[in-house]
Amino acid sequence: MAAEPHDLSAARAVLDAEPPPTTPVIRIRGGFEILEHTVPTKWLLRPYLEELVLGLLYGDLGTLKSFLALHWTLALAMKGIPGLYMSAEGRGLERRIRGWCLHHAPDRPPEKTMLDLPFFAIEQPLPLPQTDILLAVEQAIELQAIPPKLIVVDTLARYGGALDENKAQDVAVLIAAGDRLRLKYGASVLFVHHVGHQAKDRPRGSYALMAATDAHFLVERPDPAKLAVTVSTGRLKDSESPPPFSLQGKVIDLGYQDEDGQQVTTVVLEPATELVLPARREPTGKNVQEALGALRGITSGTFSMREAQEAIRPVIPDRRRRSEAIAWLQKNQWLTSSGGYLRLEA
Repeated sequence: MAAEPHDLSAARAVLDAEPPPTTPVIRIRGGFEILEHTVPTKWLLRPYLEELVLGLLYGDLGTLKSFLALHWTLALAMKGIPGLYMSAEGRGLERRIRGWCLHHAPDRPPEKTMLDLPFFAIEQPLPLPQTDILLAVEQAIELQAIPPKLIVVDTLARYGGALDENKAQDVAVLIAAGDRLRLKYGASVLFVHHVGHQAKDRPRGSYALMAATDAHFLVERPDPAKLAVTVSTGRLKDSESPPPFSLQGKVIDLGYQDEDGQQVTTVVLEPATELVLPARREPTGKNVQEALGALRGITSGTFSMREAQEAIRPVIPDRRRRSEAIAWLQKNQWLTSSGGYLRLEA
């Protein structure tokens, strides 16, 4: 059974001072030694979330991105993979977890379901880049004695403290904090973030957020009147980006009423029966235009993802930018997939 949860302030109280710096051990390996052992890609959630990555999950207000991040964390916990969900708002977490349990384990009381799952949460905003705060978080994790394999930071802005997300040097400090947690616990760290005020297809703030993270997930809600959302993977660290997928929100009655006598509900996400895409947009970015032009040079009607990558390589040498361009074309219905092959639409 998991240890009893501890209050974060109590954990911070035991930190009298920052420990003295130590000299890191640096090991240099030759190329032959590196190739002695094959290192395949390892997954937390195939084919979307790899192990040991810094990820960025971003979307506009109302796109259910926090519901998705919580869903991933709980789904992993259901498989016995520990997760830490850092919720700056805190409010509503109980309802969301209860609803998720009622949906995925309807024959058991939610409390009993959660008793068996290695899921943990911090429910307060913290200036994560501050050394004393980061040490306190680590102390709280160690008191649980179960190192997490997924750490969700929801949201990046609320855990950034006084940092300016528009400045690359400030973003670098927050990324360093995420990297420290990632390497210390062998975990993937997923930052939940908002899109820009004008550019709804990219995260708000400095481009350093995109450049310094290994996996990007854009969440969109094509029709605000419906609970369907679509997730597009911009890039992955060591793998090709999978095609977009959609999730359907379902309203769950929690079985009790609020102080006004109204039934309390929440939303859970489940796979949608079909892909729900936003209205097709014309490509305006240089990389997307270059990719589209290169793909038009493929004479066959259908082609594999590898063939698409090879066709685009001469005009976009960087693999990550190629993957981002392909993901954009898929999301905007210039590329469709069927039976493992791609087709370029007119």
